[in-house]
Amino acid sequence: MATQGVILIRFGSSNLQDLKARLTAALPSLRQVFGPAHHEPLVSEIAAWGAERGWAYLGQGESRVVFRLSPTRVVKFAIPESFGVDHNQLERKVWMLADARLQRHLVPVRAIGANGRWLIMDFARTPGRISDSTIQKLLTQTYGISDVPFTGDEDPNVSVDGRLVDYAQVDLDRVRKASMMRSS
Repeated sequence: MATQGVILIRFGSSNLQDLKARLTAALPSLRQVFGPAHHEPLVSEIAAWGAERGWAYLGQGESRVVFRLSPTRVVKFAIPESFGVDHNQLERKVWMLADARLQRHLVPVRAIGANGRWLIMDFARTPGRISDSTIQKLLTQTYGISDVPFTGDEDPNVSVDGRLVDYAQVDLDRVRKASMMRSS
């Protein structure tokens, strides 16, 4: 079943390559939407930019804007002149370094663009922003763990099933240490 205006994607190798090319080709026009540094376009301008490409606007934070690519995938574009590239690269690193126990609590990263300017993840429904302490409580109650390594810099986003959808705030050093300890 297709949602009008949303591209259905099968993630075979040729489709993923085509998608990566389309995402990369869209970057210059995204920079135009955001204009000069510190210009904040209206949500309607950002949504229209995505709609022109068949992507449904889901929202944005301080460094990234998120579009739904298909019923099962989203893309997070780094907002020009922000830390979005760093956040995309960090989420990819956390996903790659996380052991199976931590990965259960993360929405999977599926692909990242050159220089981290976009990131593809699975789509997950979210109830909105909630506090670190609420997430810790949820994860402890749901999964019996209390050691998800947050930096505490911001409130993370979680899916309705308790997985992190925005984990740029996860402490990468703690993930690395835990991964090394469990592999030795």
